[in-house]
Amino acid sequence: MPDIESTLKFLNQLCRRLDRAEEDRRDLLQSRLPQGMKDEQDKNALQQISTLQRNQEDLLRELIRYPPHSVEHFANLDQFHQTSPYEKSVFVMTKFPENKSQLDTELARVIQAVRDSVAKVGFKSHMACDKTYNPMLWRNVEFYLLACSKGIAIVESQHTPELNPNVTMEWGWMRGMNRQVLFLIERSFDKRRADLSGLIEAPFDWNNPETEIENAVKKFLL
Repeated sequence: MPDIESTLKFLNQLCRRLDRAEEDRRDLLQSRLPQGMKDEQDKNALQQISTLQRNQEDLLRELIRYPPHSVEHFANLDQFHQTSPYEKSVFVMTKFPENKSQLDTELARVIQAVRDSVAKVGFKSHMACDKTYNPMLWRNVEFYLLACSKGIAIVESQHTPELNPNVTMEWGWMRGMNRQVLFLIERSFDKRRADLSGLIEAPFDWNNPETEIENAVKKFLL
């Protein structure tokens, strides 16, 4: 996970190699080699140029994926992705059950339905309460947001009659980073906001969440 300085260094190296590869190809096309030999070498030259261009794109894509200001997370991200690769990691955004009330039990059931559904299609779900990677609350959440390629937001007003601000902040972060988010919206949810319209969403029944959540998660991830 490079910083800006190392990214620029590698990018300059790739640019120089790409310039040389394109110049070599121009020389090849102007040469007097037999046409069959020229065609074969040109094929190899085009493959080399294409590889260098992809390397440039990958380098810039990684810089965007892991902004330099989040460098404090890089060491833990490397460790995290050894067991849960970026493309297979899904961040679950939700309110958290805080005690053993009936509503907490019902919310825990919804969360478990989401996590089970994610696992069934070969992905791995993560929540900010799973493990502490940073002692600062937001920094710990930010770590999980960086680590995951996709998100699932549980949007409901059964547990607490509100649109949870933490959930909205987290999905806003992911959307700002151009990462896909599925909005699982409980059928009786009545705290909608204008900026929730037009998003990928699927309804679920608070009292019987498993089937609808499983179908929605499968469609979203596969």
